[in-house]
Amino acid sequence: MRRTVIGGDTLQDDYCVMSEGRAIGRIRLATERSWQGSVWVWMINVPLPIPAWGNGDAGSLDEAKTRFRAVWERFRAGLTEHDIQHWHHHQDASANRSSKR
Repeated sequence: MRRTVIGGDTLQDDYCVMSEGRAIGRIRLATERSWQGSVWVWMINVPLPIPAWGNGDAGSLDEAKTRFRAVWERFRAGLTEHDIQHWHHHQDASANRSSKR
């Protein structure tokens, strides 16, 4: 995991989940849900169709990491080589567009 950076700003309690050097998801403290107490939301966010079970929430950062890992492993196990090539192609193209700005 690494801290999320948006527009040059490093966000507090917001993490990009990485695997093999690639962004695969996000875990963040859902401050907009503070009325519910401490809620951490997690989601897979690769450029592929994500099933309804590809996101959720948890009461702590550690619990969110554990849930994310289990769901990621399930999701990753179902990918074909074509899916992975598609994902990498689109993620690389997006990174290339961003670096040219």
